[in-house]
Amino acid sequence: MLKKIAVITAGLSIISCSDTDDTPESSCGVSDPKLELEWLKSEITNREANLSEDSKYCYIAQADLKGQTVFIYKDCNPAINKVIPVYNCSGNQIGLLHSDISPNSLNEEFILWKTADFACTEE
Repeated sequence: MLKKIAVITAGLSIISCSDTDDTPESSCGVSDPKLELEWLKSEITNREANLSEDSKYCYIAQADLKGQTVFIYKDCNPAINKVIPVYNCSGNQIGLLHSDISPNSLNEEFILWKTADFACTEE
């Protein structure tokens, strides 16, 4: 009898526990942060309206930082050493890459926005 209970309990545990989620993963609770996060949409609009020779080196990356979606204002211009701010979903700066936040602590990083004449090598 005890063996039967153990088998049933194990079966129910397997059925009820799943580490897969069928819902699409969202960023900051939205499906398209570039369009749905007003502060980010405004930043992109501003960048697109004020293009310069250096704009081709600038881009916005999105990554995961300890379970939190973050946005990084990056620059790949080899001629400068730029401070790289990191923002949370609310548009608040949470630190600077390399000084407050280690690049190694970022996961699933990808380019969210770049100019049409983007000059950087995508990794």
